[in-house]
Amino acid sequence: FHEKMAFVKKSHLPLCMNTSTMRFKTLDPNKLNINYFYYFLKTIFFKSQLQRLITGSAQLNFGPSHIKQIDLILPPMEIQEKIVKVLDQAQALIDKRKEQIEALDQLIESIFYTMFGDPVRNEKGWEVKELEEVLLNNVSNIKKDFKDDISYIDIGSINNNNNSIETYNNFKIKDAPSRAKRILNHGDILFSTVRPNLKNIAIFDMYTENTAIGSTGFCIIRVNESLVNNKYIFNVVKNKRFTGYLVKIAEGASYPAVKDSDIKSIKISIPPLSLQNEFAQKVQIIEKQKELLEESLELLEENYKSIMDKAFKGQLFN
Repeated sequence: FHEKMAFVKKSHLPLCMNTSTMRFKTLDPNKLNINYFYYFLKTIFFKSQLQRLITGSAQLNFGPSHIKQIDLILPPMEIQEKIVKVLDQAQALIDKRKEQIEALDQLIESIFYTMFGDPVRNEKGWEVKELEEVLLNNVSNIKKDFKDDISYIDIGSINNNNNSIETYNNFKIKDAPSRAKRILNHGDILFSTVRPNLKNIAIFDMYTENTAIGSTGFCIIRVNESLVNNKYIFNVVKNKRFTGYLVKIAEGASYPAVKDSDIKSIKISIPPLSLQNEFAQKVQIIEKQKELLEESLELLEENYKSIMDKAFKGQLFN
């Protein structure tokens, strides 16, 4: 919920609201600072009340009738303004750190285009092959007699903003989802075959406590390292022209999807492996810088949550 809020600006007008959205507007700016209310909607105090009122199971719903039942923490205007100021400052630091991380992602993309050009158009005249020709054909499913616990990675495990795997779930094999089938190797590229426009794509580069199993909703791209570098292929399949082609051929209106064969049959440029390896080394250096920034971002976000918690408990200002 807290990621689905935004202020309407004059530049947005005229604006028509979807029926599944709610608009909040302060009746008296001298009693309620709208920016304070925006932060209030992100608090545990608000969410815990909302949780008790939400209806539905597969798709959670709430509306104006629920909002009217929620208690609002409303300190004096002076305190509201102080809370807004300190949270604005904390949020600004978080936004700045995210911008720095995004800049590094853009740097990788810039280096890629400088070294290789467009991998689909192939302006530099590299050798061209279907993706399948540079992959290994040894991705296997778990067998019926498999009894170990598994670490399951599905589409929801991927953060498509930075194309990384952020989480996974451990299961007893008997309790695992029916889609938990594909045995993963370190370095596999996972490409969601559902809604390719969302770019749920990531490299499996983590170590799990159990055998790592991927969803059948992924096309598992396992490169032949004697022909290509997986960092190069990863940046190829994330490329907007590559995914754009898949969006065009995706079947299904409400649940557009492509097949593994659609992905693997796309023709791409194959530069010399030495050049691909050089690119991968540059990416590795940048990713180390990203890791430091991401660790810093995590600390900033923890600090933000702590400030918010104290502010709305009345522990920050008297």
